[in-house]
Amino acid sequence: MLYYLLPSVTLAKNNVITDAFGVNIHLRQRHVEEDWSEVLTMASDAGVQWGREQFNWDVIEPSDDSYNFETYDAVVDAYETAGIEMVGLLTYSSSWASDNPGATDYEFYPPDLDAWSNYVETVTQRYAGRVTYWEIWNEPNHDSFWTGDEGDYADLLDSAIAAAKQGNPDAKIIFGGLSGSDYTFLETVLPLLDDTSEIDVMAIHPYRTSNDNLNYGPEATASGLNTLPIDLYNVKAVLNRFEMATVPLWLTEVGWQTGDDGVSNRRQAEYLTRLYTMALAIPDVEKVFWYSLVDTTDDESVSDSQFGLFEDDFTPKVSANAYKFVVEELTGQWFKDATLPGAAVLDSFTTSAGWHFAGTVCTNGSIDDHDSGKMTVRYTFTDTDNCYAPVTLGETLPVGTQVLQFKAKGDNSSTVLRVRVTDSMGETFQYSLGYLPKEWLYYNVQLNQPSTWWNGNHDGKLDQPLTFDSFVLDDADGLEESGLVQFDDVITSRRQNIYLYRFHANHKDKYAYWSAAKQHRLRILLAGAGRITERIWRYEDVKYKSGDGYYRLRARRAVTFLQTR
Repeated sequence: MLYYLLPSVTLAKNNVITDAFGVNIHLRQRHVEEDWSEVLTMASDAGVQWGREQFNWDVIEPSDDSYNFETYDAVVDAYETAGIEMVGLLTYSSSWASDNPGATDYEFYPPDLDAWSNYVETVTQRYAGRVTYWEIWNEPNHDSFWTGDEGDYADLLDSAIAAAKQGNPDAKIIFGGLSGSDYTFLETVLPLLDDTSEIDVMAIHPYRTSNDNLNYGPEATASGLNTLPIDLYNVKAVLNRFEMATVPLWLTEVGWQTGDDGVSNRRQAEYLTRLYTMALAIPDVEKVFWYSLVDTTDDESVSDSQFGLFEDDFTPKVSANAYKFVVEELTGQWFKDATLPGAAVLDSFTTSAGWHFAGTVCTNGSIDDHDSGKMTVRYTFTDTDNCYAPVTLGETLPVGTQVLQFKAKGDNSSTVLRVRVTDSMGETFQYSLGYLPKEWLYYNVQLNQPSTWWNGNHDGKLDQPLTFDSFVLDDADGLEESGLVQFDDVITSRRQNIYLYRFHANHKDKYAYWSAAKQHRLRILLAGAGRITERIWRYEDVKYKSGDGYYRLRARRAVTFLQTR
């Protein structure tokens, strides 16, 4: 049976999803002008609300103080006619202004900052009132797009902020979209900036990549790859630490390719529905820009050419239909809570369950495991060595447990949260969950995806029954920090890879559910929900007379939405 445990802690932020759906269109770069109207109509019909366009410095100012805006004027006109908002990407170095003008990759070298400032001011002034959001460079943490270091990018960003505000005082500045969710680059750059309050949006490109494989789903972990939510939580914690808690996150590039190096057309679409549902359920994630609108070739052997919602001849792929589906289902909603199928409560922290420190290293602290319905852990790391504090329970989990879920709230520090379970053979499995932002967030731990394991028979196999060992607070960076972490609603399930979210709008709930693996049959109990409609991507809607009993459903690889009436 599937049932919903209503949270005792309400999420602090309930972002209504509005104008959240973008795409990298590349109108000037990839399409001849006579096709522009058709391309933008395709985008609009699919539900696209925002486009990201590269304003290439070499095209606009091919020589010092010699500007040609004819092409970009036409691009901006075309967007306005189509009713699609634009993010302008200011990049890359012009040949005459590059630090290395003779190099074949001159455009990726830092530019002369005076020339750069003049360019930024001129462009933002010309399009004031028409283009407001300006992203400063593309993937400055990736050596394929930026040969400078973190300090060079800080200088570039500072000069761009000043110049853009001079050109248009209403201009909004977007931190250059980071390759991956590179919060370590962010931690280095932010202290170097003159004024972080001038950054209006943080952009990231959280492709699901590990060891040159771009095909992992948004829920998956692998070597060097977190789940999508953990990537976003890490970035949020860093922003909060630098007093940027109100700065929204925009995913200005993310997607999956089809073709020889990619996934099937259907899998691309399934991932898309899960990406948008998961990302837009996270507080402060405002917009997600799919990469990209149209494939660049029909040759499936060409790497990185088939990320589009449409084929190169403008034939819609199944992902175009999936995109429109999630636009219709998620717009106007706000994320309410999440649970697990067949959930069993491990601890709701209404009474003491005996949580305690065990095996701490250079850490002092205290635990209150029934603090008004939550657990509060206070800690102090006392050395610069590898300090850590296991917050231990030692409780046997229900037989067959495959998944844990809980809510946690930190204090934006660089302390890393880990979870440990042990199996019947004495083997310890650890799951790394990253930083803890100062707000209640959901953490989903698929126990078949450990980051490391040791002891016992050391075979990496979970031998039932399992024991919840501990939450581990780890001083991964060696700073002597003091902090506070809170936990609530630890639940378990025997059904792995199934995700169950609840959204809300106009006093009505909307449930979103899917499987990250094979299809699973579910039963859901709805009491007093009124008339309900199950919306299944690529299938006819299923309507029920009354949501007042058990309903047999199926979790597919694409998200299904169940709307109460």
